[in-house]
Amino acid sequence: MRPLILSTLLMSACTRLVPSTVMRLNGLSPTTADPAGFAIDLALPDGLDVQPGSAQLMFTVTRSDIARTRAGTFILEREGSVFRIAEGDLAELRDLQAQTR
Repeated sequence: MRPLILSTLLMSACTRLVPSTVMRLNGLSPTTADPAGFAIDLALPDGLDVQPGSAQLMFTVTRSDIARTRAGTFILEREGSVFRIAEGDLAELRDLQAQTR
């Protein structure tokens, strides 16, 4: 849960977050939430933009009980100002999530 809070705080340096959204994110578990619902709506000042193909989600799973770590990097697709995980990558991310259970 702490990595999610840290990610939220780091992103707040780049954008603005509504306090109620931060509270909802605090109750979200990245290991059980449906990745199809993950989305970032990014508003940047004029003249700044995200380079095509450079927006990524890096997801790392560590099982301390069996001393195993797996990670995946997923390029985010863009529709306007909203970034989402590509439909074709959802199964792989769900597999990583399942390894935490």
